[in-house]
Formats: sequence, structure tokens, C-alpha cells
Amino acid sequence: MAISGFMIVRNVVAQGYPFVEAIAAALPICDEFLVSDGYSSDGTWKALTALAASHPAKIRLFQDEWRGSTERGGIIAAMTNVLKPRCRFEYCLNLQANEIIHEAAAAQIRDLPALYPGVEIFRMPFLTLLGTDLTWHVDFRRRLFRNSPSIVSKADGFDCGYDPRLMWREPHKLYRYILHRTGERVIYLPRPIYRYRALFPEQYVAKLEQHCALYTRSTFLHRELEFARRVWAATNTDRSSPGEFWVAMREFFDDAMWQPRASGAPPKDVPRRMIPFSDPPPGIMRPLAGKWRYDVDSSLDALRISRGEDRSSS
Repeated sequence: MAISGFMIVRNVVAQGYPFVEAIAAALPICDEFLVSDGYSSDGTWKALTALAASHPAKIRLFQDEWRGSTERGGIIAAMTNVLKPRCRFEYCLNLQANEIIHEAAAAQIRDLPALYPGVEIFRMPFLTLLGTDLTWHVDFRRRLFRNSPSIVSKADGFDCGYDPRLMWREPHKLYRYILHRTGERVIYLPRPIYRYRALFPEQYVAKLEQHCALYTRSTFLHRELEFARRVWAATNTDRSSPGEFWVAMREFFDDAMWQPRASGAPPKDVPRRMIPFSDPPPGIMRPLAGKWRYDVDSSLDALRISRGEDRSSS
């Protein structure tokens, strides 16, 4: 059964997202891989065209003006749903620019549709990291699914699921889903999908500044930025190791953000403690360890991809 992979990006070089590695790691699973770029201005599109030129039969590129609500990140889901209808095959695999499939799990993900032909949505484990080895969050996300109009990206693009508004023509199916969650299956992989919340200190601070300008009412983001700036000033002088930066940032996530709200309840969806994670990372990510910023040209070189001239969108 054929699988269409797809991803949306915009200025992900500047944000330090390892999107080159994310796409390359997914290619063995997918029969095609679609990328929609939101008219990036930071070198993202140039890198994408180099990738596409090295895999002309598999990678398809598009450019779409980003539109939709920025509240709660809704623009991510909106643009994901713009790209999804262009997928041509029976199943879809949705990845974001900071999500890397471990090579130990690739074959199993590829085989899931054939192993469970009655399943429409697969929930797979995701490990969200801060730096290279601090666990931020562990959860299951619906990212592999049958290519159906009734399955869409939801909320802030966290995962995909059924849209009841699009299932009205199949009321019995909607009824069964609401009662029994039929059509979904939880899958345990040999290695989770690695999601890097932040990996490169220099671009992490810059991304926080952008997000604080966008989400002005987020107290948590503004506190995180203030703390990160102090850590940056204290650790980037000799640039010996970014590991020192993340060790220092751990204080914020272990203590500072865990102050109770006025109601006495802790913040939702925030880890109590950052847990060190020592399992081997995806092999494609090892050359990025110990770097202060994401160098997309070095990533292309590591994959032996020639950097050429920009191509027109597909």
C-alpha cells in the first residue's frame, strides 16, 4: 500500500528545525513526499529545491501563502489541510519540520497499512526533546492515516483525526467512532519518532523572540525567553559546548515554570521534571550533536546533496 508523506514549512532554517533530516529520514517509508513552503526568506526554499533535485521521482514541492488564525497555532493545521488533498496515495504520513523518524522504526511504519488494513488512523509514539537528551514530553500522535477527506489536521497541527462535519454522509460510521473509537489503533514502535522542540541554542532564542511577538499574551513563553536570554549571555562566550546551555535551561523547566497558578493548579501539558534520555538518537541526527546553530548547507553536504539553483514550484 502506497504512502504519501507531507510537510509544511516556513523559514525553518532560521528557527533551527532539522527539516532536511526530517524529510530524508521519511523518504524510505514514502512513495512520494510533498512539501509546501510558505514563501520562506531564509534559505529554506533553496534547500528544498536541492533535496527535490536529488529525488525528482519522489519529492514534490509547492509554495502556498500562509493563511489562517495564529491563535493557538491554528495556522499550522490550516496549511496542513491545504497540502493534504494533493497527496495521491492511499495512506498519508504527516510530519513536521522538527520530527525525525528513527531508522529502527522505519520498516515497521512502512508495513503498518498492510498489517492492519482495517485501521484508518494509527497513533504512534513521539518523544519530544529539548537539546539532544532532555525529555520534554512523551505522547502518542495520529500522523499515519488513510487518505480520506474526513481525516484532517486539527487544533495546532498536533495530530490528525476525524472531522465530524465531514462525516455527516456516514452517520453510522460517526456513531461507531464516537462510541468505540473504531478506526484507530495505538502502535508501539521499536523507537519513537523524535520531535526536537529546540536543538540549537542560537536559533532557539531567536525563535522564542519571534513567538513572543506573535503570542503576546503567553506568559509562559515570555518567561522562557527571559530565562533563555540570561542563560545565553552566561554560556555562549567561549562556545565550547551547547550542552552547557541546555543544562542551565533545565533549571527553568524543573523549577521556575512549576509555580502554581492562582487557582493552585499546576500548568497543563507541562512536564514536572526534565528527564535525561540516553538511548541512541536517529543516526541521521548524530552529525548535528554539539552545534550551536543549524547549518543547512552542512546538512545537505552530509547527505551528499548538491546545492543548485532554485526550481519552479510543482
